[in-house]
Amino acid sequence: DTDDLLRRFVAERHILASLAHPNIARLYDGGATAEGQPYLAMEYVAGRTLQRLLEEEGPLAPRRVAALTRQVADGLDAAHRLGIVHRDLKPDNVLVVRDADADTGDPDVPAERVKVVDFGIAK
Repeated sequence: DTDDLLRRFVAERHILASLAHPNIARLYDGGATAEGQPYLAMEYVAGRTLQRLLEEEGPLAPRRVAALTRQVADGLDAAHRLGIVHRDLKPDNVLVVRDADADTGDPDVPAERVKVVDFGIAK
């Protein structure tokens, strides 16, 4: 029922809010409006989805794929350690952001950071 879904949403939001990892979009706040509508306030990530990157650039160099995959895995590992499971992992829920601090020194691996988003906590 609706009350159970809202209780679950709020409980899982508290768990997700405790998750601070460079490869996961940060959840700052959330709850429900006076009308009972759930909401989340999350980190703004100025990047493009992995889906869009693949559509625009086509197949990626193997070392770049490995670098992106490692970051996704690092973020998911941090979530799993808190008992959080991403229920909707797909290229549309992985954002890729240019990040000068992630300089790899490899021409096949651009300076990028992955941010995993949309853990599907309302499902």
